[in-house]
Amino acid sequence: MPNTSDKLQIRLLINNQPYMYTVPREKEELFRKAADMINSKFNVYRTAQPNHSADRYSTTVLVDFAMQILQMQQEKSVDPLVTSMKQLNLEVEEALKEE
Repeated sequence: MPNTSDKLQIRLLINNQPYMYTVPREKEELFRKAADMINSKFNVYRTAQPNHSADRYSTTVLVDFAMQILQMQQEKSVDPLVTSMKQLNLEVEEALKEE
């Protein structure tokens, strides 16, 4: 059973709404940074698109973060392929020089 002293109850204000979370002590800072990032996105969209509903802002923020995650996953999955292609290209160039 996990030790409850390893957990911390924190209050986060997200989109002007309070939320209570019980989090591992070592992840408190990450949760607070996540709340700051979320609030920053809400502020960007509220400024750029005034007079929208709270649901509309929430959906827009969710789509924004989902797109960022997908883009990072795509970029990450391409890196090994690019590295392999560069290595293969070098090997082909070396082989051609030997001929």
